[in-house]
Amino acid sequence: IQSAINRDGSELRLLSNINKSAERKSVDVLYRQYTKDPLRLLGSFELPRDSPERGRAHLFDWDRDGNYEVQIISECGAGPNCEGVLYRLDKPSGKLIAFFNTGGADVQLIDGHLVESARDNCCSWVANAYKFDANRYLVKPEPAFTITIEHLGDSRAKAPVMCTFSIETTQGQQIIAPPAKSFLRLCRQYGEKYVVAKK
Repeated sequence: IQSAINRDGSELRLLSNINKSAERKSVDVLYRQYTKDPLRLLGSFELPRDSPERGRAHLFDWDRDGNYEVQIISECGAGPNCEGVLYRLDKPSGKLIAFFNTGGADVQLIDGHLVESARDNCCSWVANAYKFDANRYLVKPEPAFTITIEHLGDSRAKAPVMCTFSIETTQGQQIIAPPAKSFLRLCRQYGEKYVVAKK
C-alpha cells in the first residue's frame, strides 16, 4: 500500500493485488476528498507479474505543488529508463487523466516546463523540455528544446562535460542559448564542471 495526502487534505492510495494462481498483478487507485469519506476506486491497472515487490506504480508529486500524480510503469530497460504513463487526478470529474507518456528516468518541473531526463548511452544523458497547453492540464507532444549532457571522458580537462541546448528545425538540430539559468542544473548530471555549447 502506498498513500499520500494532497495539499487540500484529500488522499490518494495505491493498493497492489497479487493473484498467484492466475499469475496476475494489478494495482487499484483509490481516492477520498475528506478523511471521513470512504475510499473510492478511480481505476485499476495490470502490472507485469515479475514487477519488483515495491511494484511499478508510484505516487509522485513531480511538480512539487502539493498534489500527487500516479505513475504506472509498464517496462524498464537494463538502465534507469522506464516506459509508462503519468496520470493526474481531475477533481471536477473524479477521473484519472493520462497526462504524460514517460520513457526516461526522471520527470521534474523547471521554469514552467515538464523536463524528462533519460540516459542516452554510457556517457551521455538527454533531457527533453515540454511546454504545457494554455490551462497547464496537458503536455505538448513535441519538446520545445533538448539538452544533451555528454561526458567527454577526459578527467584532465578543465570542463569534462559538454552541455548542449538545441531545438529541432527543418534543417536539423540548431544549438541555442539556455532559455533560463534554472535549466543549467541539468548540466551537473555528472557532478563535474561543464561548458555550455555556443551557437
